[in-house]
Amino acid sequence: MRLLFTTWVFPTHGGVFDFMDKAIPYLVGRGHHCMVSALKPRPGSSREFPHIDRDLIHNIGEMPLPSPLSFPLLPFILNIVRTCRRREIDLIFCQDSFFSGLPSVVASAITGVPVVTADHGFVKNSSKPDYWENFGFPLVPAWRTISLLVAKLVIGRSSAVYAPGEDVADSIRGLFRGEDTPRILTFPIGIDTDIYRPNGELRAALRRELSLTGRLVATFVGRLHLESGLENLIEAAAGLEDNGPPIFLIVGDGNLREHYERMAKSRVPGKFRFVGYSERIPEYLAASDIFVFPKVFAGGHSLALREAMAAGLPCIATKGVDSHDEIIESGRSGILIPPREPEALLAELRRLLDNEELRSRIGGEARRRIVELYSMEEFHDKLGELLSLGEDL
Repeated sequence: MRLLFTTWVFPTHGGVFDFMDKAIPYLVGRGHHCMVSALKPRPGSSREFPHIDRDLIHNIGEMPLPSPLSFPLLPFILNIVRTCRRREIDLIFCQDSFFSGLPSVVASAITGVPVVTADHGFVKNSSKPDYWENFGFPLVPAWRTISLLVAKLVIGRSSAVYAPGEDVADSIRGLFRGEDTPRILTFPIGIDTDIYRPNGELRAALRRELSLTGRLVATFVGRLHLESGLENLIEAAAGLEDNGPPIFLIVGDGNLREHYERMAKSRVPGKFRFVGYSERIPEYLAASDIFVFPKVFAGGHSLALREAMAAGLPCIATKGVDSHDEIIESGRSGILIPPREPEALLAELRRLLDNEELRSRIGGEARRRIVELYSMEEFHDKLGELLSLGEDL
């Protein structure tokens, strides 16, 4: 099969990159031909994507206009149409139901190439003002209505739809209110539990490198945008004893990094270390004692949380966000707290920091759950089923 992946910006950081980073190597290894059409990443945010030749990633530049007028709708459509015709594409695999969704279904109508659409959380989050602020413009009622109408159009014209979690699938079904809905396949990205696992050797080496020997370490991994909720972690950390543990490692980058660094320096000087984007996440997790994930909104089925659980870490995460409630059995394989409540986060941090046996028990249950429920083999099987369904229809 000749597949064209379409997405908003690529290759850059985030959940869509992680999905494609797991899906494309598998598909290429199975003899499929994969290409990508996407917007060009902004300077400093691009990542390497070694799984396909660079000339198979077709990037479109944004228009020199303020958002949302900067979105190059017509060039995006023409890029997809041209790629479909020149490369004899069998299936368009669109990675969101709005930004790349509209160009994908228009190009599909022109070329006759079927579309499978992945919704990694757009429909679920499109009513949240914070979500749109990430893209540089405020949410207004008319814009929310337009975005959901576009998403419904895109999904309605898709042969099949991918959702990473049941919360996302339910939000998609809610768009149609009893109307016929394209078949939705729900399955999260698999976790490589050989890479993400407790590792004493990696733990000791990185803790020596970072001068963390003898210290308790709490880690966050993710984009430093509004959805991170990192201000709540900083406020919670300010309630801990001045001379006590832990050190907080913040792995990731984003448009609020400088703001969070200033806030942490002011509120809890010397307690936070911002290390930026890193390809060494398995090492950082192995070197940690606790994983903290205070996100206030997101879509998908959190990869970062599940990787931390696979590494055997006791995790504190927010309820009702990013499928956390599906991933964690609160009190057993992790701890769920309300979002935007630093007092609740502080209480659970203290409880874990003061009880090594509790950390060990919850971390062990966390890894057991990930190994049992989130295998790479099942992800690949479901991915093949999804693409076959899209091609057949």
